[in-house]
Amino acid sequence: MEGGEPRIVEVSYKLEQRGEIPNVPTHRPDLRSVLGDATPWPTTIQIDGFKEPGRPLGRSLTLVHNDHFQEQKKPPNKCTEALKQQSTAYQWCDNLIGFHNAEPAEHVAQLDDVTEDDVRAFKKYFAEGGNGKDARKH
Repeated sequence: MEGGEPRIVEVSYKLEQRGEIPNVPTHRPDLRSVLGDATPWPTTIQIDGFKEPGRPLGRSLTLVHNDHFQEQKKPPNKCTEALKQQSTAYQWCDNLIGFHNAEPAEHVAQLDDVTEDDVRAFKKYFAEGGNGKDARKH
């Protein structure tokens, strides 16, 4: 999401078997094209809220970012800076990438293509001061 507006990009991936859940392949996206050698860190954004206690209702998104952007003194992300509505909102730096988590729950490690609705949800998350913690109802 570097630049003026969030946009949908293509990311290559591998399908691998998960050791703890046999016969359920896992998507392993190649994040180097976006994050370089940075340590990726995921944040889950729930679109339709949570079912207490238990799994989320509806769809969820995953935002992946450089876990060490502050220590590495990376420049602010221009896209998120333009979206935030208050100067006290969390300052994201470096590149970010978002994924759409597939349902049903058995395929929690699977990813679907991001849609324009997902892009709007990410934009809302940043506009409301998204701070890198798992979020609800975006």
